[in-house]
Amino acid sequence: MTRIRKSAALAALPGWRGRADLSQRALGRALGLSSTAMCHIEAGRAQPSLQVAIKLETLSNGEVPCMGWKVEE
Repeated sequence: MTRIRKSAALAALPGWRGRADLSQRALGRALGLSSTAMCHIEAGRAQPSLQVAIKLETLSNGEVPCMGWKVEE
């Protein structure tokens, strides 16, 4: 299973989502993802596509950096 290393984006996502008062389902919808896919991303079990990462950075006003995702090897 792919795991995402602890990174700036992974660390920032739950905090930002909480401050924005968004559920995983609502954020997933805004990004064009299912709530399951959003759950996997936030838990570090999946990496967002570049397009989703860019949307996430835009929605978060840069708090969740687009280039902050790193896959474990």
